[in-house]
Amino acid sequence: MGLSQSFRPLALMATIFFFLSFWLHFPGMSPNVYSDIMDTLWQRILHSSGIMPYLSYKLEYPALSAMALYVSSLTRNMYAFYVSMSLILFACMLGALYVVHRSLRERRQPVQAISYFIIFTPSFIYFSIYSFDWMGAVFMVASIYFGYKRRAVDSGIFLGLATAARIIPIVCLPFLLLGFKERRSRLLLLASAGISWLAVNLYFMATNLQGFLYPYEFQAGFGVEDSWLGLASPYSKELSLLFLGAALGLILYQRKRFNLYEQTLLAMLAFVICSFKFPPQYMILLLPLFALTGVGYREFMVANILNVMLILWYFTPFFSLGNALTVGSPVQWIAYTRQFLLFVVFVKLLVGGTKTGAVPLEAKARLEPEIPVVVR
Repeated sequence: MGLSQSFRPLALMATIFFFLSFWLHFPGMSPNVYSDIMDTLWQRILHSSGIMPYLSYKLEYPALSAMALYVSSLTRNMYAFYVSMSLILFACMLGALYVVHRSLRERRQPVQAISYFIIFTPSFIYFSIYSFDWMGAVFMVASIYFGYKRRAVDSGIFLGLATAARIIPIVCLPFLLLGFKERRSRLLLLASAGISWLAVNLYFMATNLQGFLYPYEFQAGFGVEDSWLGLASPYSKELSLLFLGAALGLILYQRKRFNLYEQTLLAMLAFVICSFKFPPQYMILLLPLFALTGVGYREFMVANILNVMLILWYFTPFFSLGNALTVGSPVQWIAYTRQFLLFVVFVKLLVGGTKTGAVPLEAKARLEPEIPVVVR
C-alpha cells in the first residue's frame, strides 16, 4: 500500500472529526461553544477601525497568525471569516497529519498512532478550531521531521515559520541544533530559521514596531493560568523559568538516549509542565509529537479528557465556584491533575525511553506484516 493510499482513510477520519469542531464553534449556533477566534478576535476586529493586525487593533499572537486573521477578515463578514479561518486550520491540520504519517512510515512504525493520539482525542474535536495551534503544530513537526532527516535548511525554515505562528516551538531549537554535528549545518539551520522568521515579521516590524512587540510583552506579562504554579504565587514566573531551564538542561544532558522526536516531545512536555500559563488549546501542539513517539497512552488520554473538562467547567459557574482562576476552583484542580499526568509521561519517557507506555502500539506493530516504505 502506497503512502497516499494509507493516508486517505486517516485524512477522511480527521476531516469528519474536524467537522465536529467546525460545527461546535459555528457562529450563531445555539448553544454556541466559546473559541478565541470567534468570541475574542472576531469581536475585536468587528469593533476596530480597520482589519490590519497590530496597526488597527492590538493582537497577542505572532505575525503568521496575524496574517491568517487579516486574510480571513477581508470581507468583514462573520461567516466568511469563520469559514476562512477554519479552512486555514484544516489545511494545517492535514499537513501535520501528513508529516506524522510520512515519518511513521519511513521509520516502520504503525500509522494507527495518528488515530489514537491525534484524531480520536477530545482535544482534537474541541480545540481544532479554537486558536492558531495547528498553524504552529504543522511547521513544528515539519521542522523536526527535516531535522531528523538531517536537512538543516528545510528544518530551519519551518522552525522560523513555527515560531512566527506560535512562540512555544522555540524550545525545540537546542535539540534541532545539536542533532547536527557539523558547525556549518548548525549555522545553516540558524540562518534559515532567522530568515524565514524575519520574512514573516519584517513588514510589521517596519510599520509598527510597538505593535509587533506587543505579543511578546503580552505573553510575558500574562498572569498565571491553568497551571500548578498558581500555588506558588507571587513567585510563579520566576519558578517557571527556573524549572523549565532545569528540565531542558536535564533533557540535554541525557539527549543521546533519545531520538529527535523523543527529545522534542520531552522539551514540549517540559514547557507545559513548568509554564505558569497552560491554557488547554496548547494540547494541540503535543498531539503530533505523542503520535510520533507512541508513549504514555493511558496518561495522555486521561489528560486529554481533563483538558476538555477544564474548558467546559471554566464557563460553568456551578463547577468554577464563581472564579475559575482561583487556586481553590475545581477548574484549577483539573488543570493541576492534567499537568501531573503529563509529568508522569515525562518521567516515564526520561527514565525508560519509548518502550515505556507504548505497549498497545508495539503490540499492534508485531501483529502486522512489515510494510516496505514507499515515498512519493
